[in-house]
Amino acid sequence: SCRLGLAAYDDRGWHRTGSFGIFGATAAAGKLLSLSQEQMVHAFGIAYSQAAGNRQCIIDGALTKRFQAGQAAHGAVLAVFLAKEGFTGAENVFAGQYGFFPMYQPNGYDLSLIDQGLGEEFLGDRISLKPYPCGRPIHSYIDAAIKLHGELDLGNKSLESVVVRTDPETYSSRYSVSSGVIWPQQQVEAQFSLPYLIGCALALGRVGIDHINAFDDPAVLAASALVQAESKNGVHKGWAEIEVVCAEGMSASVELEPPSGSPDNPMSTEQLKGKFRDCAVHASCLIATESVEKLISLILESGSLADSRDLIRLSAVRA
Repeated sequence: SCRLGLAAYDDRGWHRTGSFGIFGATAAAGKLLSLSQEQMVHAFGIAYSQAAGNRQCIIDGALTKRFQAGQAAHGAVLAVFLAKEGFTGAENVFAGQYGFFPMYQPNGYDLSLIDQGLGEEFLGDRISLKPYPCGRPIHSYIDAAIKLHGELDLGNKSLESVVVRTDPETYSSRYSVSSGVIWPQQQVEAQFSLPYLIGCALALGRVGIDHINAFDDPAVLAASALVQAESKNGVHKGWAEIEVVCAEGMSASVELEPPSGSPDNPMSTEQLKGKFRDCAVHASCLIATESVEKLISLILESGSLADSRDLIRLSAVRA
């Protein structure tokens, strides 16, 4: 999936988790089921017939973004089982006349990047893990705001102003302060609203699942309403800083750094455990605490896992 994504250098608006991710999931599932080379080729062809996913759902605040990720995993498993039973799919999947790249990325791809360093460079090592349940481009801003929360003791101070300075291109992009809503009315709006999420981080010192499901915290909404944007010339693309002034006179600013969970700023094991527990608490069927801790232990020490189905069984133990 990483290599296919890099080969498509022109952004056409695909939700790559769905449209590209299905091929990575197919490769993994095919490996687990020991598909032959011929079966794997057909599995990719079957996956291609299902590859889909767009980012219009994000702009429109629709829940189908989640569906697209699940559909990619579902489609991959289906493709592999069908191929194993002899069902066939297109063989020239990526470069054929009507293959994935000519159809999905016309004049916007470079196939040489797919196998460049293959078997020597493993791009999965560059994958980021998201500490916050929101759009990835916003994570650096949340990191900076959480830092300011601690530095200025904002839990005991009153905010007077919040200014987010960015380079001109970022200032006018989709992930800018001006494009976000201050008071989200539904989950997807909250997940992609820069002022709201900065407000959460400044007021509470954290951004978790609860904060994208409820939008009535007065402190958060007050902080969100203060967030203003400024464009700064002469800085490199991607540069940004947040400056906060308190009513008591204290002030501080923090420049954005690589986001938490990125290869340059990895999450600690304890942070990963915390995220897992937060997700488990918000599962549709509450999982027993003892099972959650056992799951964490097995995942971190996979060598002690005799049967991967044990993970499924533990996930079904209700609180």
